[in-house]
Formats: sequence, structure tokens, C-alpha cells
Amino acid sequence: MPPDLVDLDAAGALGSTVGAKAAALGRARRRGLPVLPGFVVPADEGRGLVASLVASVRTAGPHAAALALMEAARAIDLGPAVRAAGRLGPRLAVRSSSVAEDDPAWAGAFTSFLDVQPDELPTAVAGCWAAALTPAVLERCARTGARPADVCPAVLVQPMVEPQAGGIARVGADADVHVVGVRGSPAPLLAGWSTGDALPPAWVRAVADLARRAGEGVPVTVEWAIVDDAPVLLQVRRDGMEGPDRGQPHAPVAAALPEGAAASAVTPRVARAVARFGGPLGDELVLPWLLGCLPEDGAGETWGAGERAGSRGPGGPAGSAGPGGGGDLLGSFDRTVEAARSLVAEAMGTAGAPAADVAAAAARLTGRVAAGDLDVLGRVRRVPLAEQARVLEGIDACGRGLREAGALAHGEQLWALSVEEVRSRLVRPEAAGWHAHRFRSLRWQPLVQASVGRWGRAVRGEAAAPGRAAGWGRRLASGADLRQVVPGDVVVLERPFPQAAPALWVASAVVAESGSPAAHLVDVARARRVPAVVGTGPLALGGAGSLVLVDGDGGDVHVLGP
Repeated sequence: MPPDLVDLDAAGALGSTVGAKAAALGRARRRGLPVLPGFVVPADEGRGLVASLVASVRTAGPHAAALALMEAARAIDLGPAVRAAGRLGPRLAVRSSSVAEDDPAWAGAFTSFLDVQPDELPTAVAGCWAAALTPAVLERCARTGARPADVCPAVLVQPMVEPQAGGIARVGADADVHVVGVRGSPAPLLAGWSTGDALPPAWVRAVADLARRAGEGVPVTVEWAIVDDAPVLLQVRRDGMEGPDRGQPHAPVAAALPEGAAASAVTPRVARAVARFGGPLGDELVLPWLLGCLPEDGAGETWGAGERAGSRGPGGPAGSAGPGGGGDLLGSFDRTVEAARSLVAEAMGTAGAPAADVAAAAARLTGRVAAGDLDVLGRVRRVPLAEQARVLEGIDACGRGLREAGALAHGEQLWALSVEEVRSRLVRPEAAGWHAHRFRSLRWQPLVQASVGRWGRAVRGEAAAPGRAAGWGRRLASGADLRQVVPGDVVVLERPFPQAAPALWVASAVVAESGSPAAHLVDVARARRVPAVVGTGPLALGGAGSLVLVDGDGGDVHVLGP
């Protein structure tokens, strides 16, 4: 049975059937705004196909599952859609319209096809449905808990136009409008290839007026095109930065620290230590003694960037199982934890005291350091270097073992877990999902930000997504394994390519060396409340790892190397 088609004029009241994009355009068209005519192929048939094939992703892979959906879709009668498409003209724009696209965090995840002939429409429709089985969508489903079948898009079909220009416009809470565009198709701008062009002022004013009318008094982001010297509305959605339950709050600002702490010569060394080990595991087992044992000149910080520099820790062979040796990783981890807690008690001067008292003393110490009181470190007793090395190597060996077992994508992700979470993964590594902590620990952000802002090399870029955060810089290339991003990393990209979006569920910030705030990836960053800066030019991170501070309000980036 062929799917029932929905005229775009009637789509405004059928959000779940036609998807967010088509519903918003249908409402705008009914209000008299300049929207191209068209119709929608509902998502129901596609959802059924996705539901029947999603299980095969685990065995055959997403690309094979998508191809199987394309083949299965040949049995669906899309003849009425082909005939309706012929009435729109010889060239068509076929665009995905998912219910998920009301959230900017899904920007750029789905597929569109341009310059489609009417008799090619069935293939294009199947291609839009198959997007629900691509890695870009599956990654975001894993992050959000959505089911691929539920986000499978409806398909919006409109006449193909040759725009004179296109781009995005954002309407803020104060009704100010920021317009960015390029001549010709807006695709290079949205994919992060272009920084935007200078456009005629009359076009910019017309686009700004259209964006305000589309927003109806609330902040929105619109995609637009100029056709015959007049703007056409291509998409409109409410700004994800508005509303209490969008995304997550960004990290505290460095101003929370006393000024003297930020200027202290010891702060960069402390910042590197807490950035490397801060989090549930390190706060309990490592930082209470490590912070009192840092070398005066920063020498010996082989742990500074962990796996980024290929280090295995400050001592011990790469294959060591830590204190106790042997091949039993769970037993080795338990012995390492016991040894680490003994070092904490020794450093606190509480050897022989009840475990609760030792933990309380350590928590008081790290709390004062996190607030900028570095003088308290003078009270920490130094512990033997050989014991430090054995504990750190034991924990790193556990991270490597979990990575090899598939329970972690990167050994450094271990530091974002608690002792109990590590043990559960060692017991059943096959049942452990990739944890989604946004930061290892928010408590260390002010200290790290203060240090990198004071001592780091300043680079000027363009503010793209508001907020301020710092972390280890991790460079990602297009096509890189996004699971390698450690919670709290600052993701550094050559350009803001949309395929990097899933990394923003765990990144503290993002820097793109080129591109524009109009890129789809910036929409995702804003929706996730991840600070972003674009257009910095090449950033030198260094082989041993650098801490990076991103100011998404002012557009500054600071880089603090070893």
C-alpha cells in the first residue's frame, strides 16, 4: 500500500508524522512566510523498515543495514509521490524531516538529496530513511537514548532552486539577528568549509526581517536562501540554548579562584596534575599524595598527557599488572587500590587511623586546593617515588586492560570512573557501556581555567557557542574514532565538520581552526552548551599534550604546553 502524502500546507499540525522540519515550514507557510511549496512522504513506512533491520547493525554493520533498507524499500509503492513530484518541476530537493530535528543537537545528522529528477524520487526517499542506520545517527541515538526507528525521518519534497546565496540567521533573546551567508548554495557553510561571504546589505536586512517574523518573538535559528533577490525560508527551529532542560550547564569560570592562586608559579604544575587525574578515581586515590610531591621545576611529568604522548606512567614496564603482579586484573586492581589508600594515609599523616578519617582528611585537602588554597600542599607528607610509580602504573595497566577487553575506548577514560565503576567493568567488561560523564570533575575547572588563562599562549578566534571550559586538547581528524575522546577533553578540529558532533556529548569545549559559527557542528555545541570558538588558525598542541582554555563568549583560546 502506498504511503499517504501530506501537502506542506497541512503539515503544521502533524509533527510526529511529518517531522519537525516539515511541520515548522508548514506552519510558516500557512502564516504567509516565503516557503517553497511541497509535500511530505510520512515516516511510518521508513520506521517499519528501520525497526526490522536495526538488529542487523551489530552483525553486518551500519552500512550493510542501510543498503538492505534501500533494497527493501523497492517494495513500497511510491508511484503517487513520483506523480506529485512531477507537478513540482523537473528538479527536486528531497530532504529528511525527523522528529528529532527540533533539537539542534541533531543538526547535520540526517541526509538530503538535491537536483533529484521525479523518477529518481523512490531512491532518494529510501536514502533518507536509510540515514537512520548510519553511524552519525546511531551515535546520537546511543547518546540520547532514542531508538533509530523513532527518529527515522519523514521526507520533504520541494522544487529545486538555484539560490543566489544562502546561510543561517540566529535571532537572540533581545531580537538582535546575526546573519551569516555565502553566495550560491549554503552547503559549504553548514558543513564547516566556508567562513561566509560579504553579501549585499539589502539581502542581509531582508533575511533579518524574515528571521524575526519566523521566530514570533522567541530566539530561533533559521536557514535561508536568496531566490530572485528575495529570501526564502528553508528551515526554522527554536534555539536550543533557551530553556532549562536543554543540554548541560557549562563549567564554572576561572574568576571563582582568588587572584593570588592564579598567579602562583606552582599553579601550572597543579593544573596539569588535576587535569590528568582529577575525577572520582584520582580524587580518592592519587591527588591527595601526588599534589604534595610535584617537582619544583615540573621535570619528570611523564604522566602529563597520558596516552596522548604514548606514556605508560612514570614507572614500571608497559605490561606490568601493578602491585602484586600476575595476570588477574581484578585482583591487581584491588591491590593497587589498597596500596593507593596506604599512600593517602601516609601523605595525610593519618596512618593507622580509620579509613573514614583518612578519606575525610583527603577530601578536605583536595577541596581546599580546588578553591585555590595551594599553601595547604605544604602540609602534605612526601611518599616514596617508587610507590607512586607502582600505583600509577597499576591503575594505567587496568585502563589498558579494559580498553583491550572493549569496556573502554581509551585507557584514560578510566579516570572518569569511581572505584566501584572500575570493578564492575573488570567483572563484566562485555556489559559495560561507554560512560557519558561530560567532565571528569567540575570541581577542578576553576583551577585549570585560571592556570591556562594566566600562563597559556593566547590565540584569537571567533566566538561561536557561549561558555568557558578547559581540558586536554585532543585533535580529531575527519573520520577519526570519536570514542577516543576522553570526558573533559577540548576537541580541536581543522574545520567544524558535522561528523564530529557525537564527541560533544563528552567534550568540555570545541575549537575549529577554520569555518564559521554558522556550521551545523556549532548548532550541536550550542544545544549541548559546549563552549566553541572557530577560526583560530592552526593550534600547536605539542606531542606531550597541552591544556586548552576556550572562551566561547569572547572568542579567545589559551594553550598551555608542558
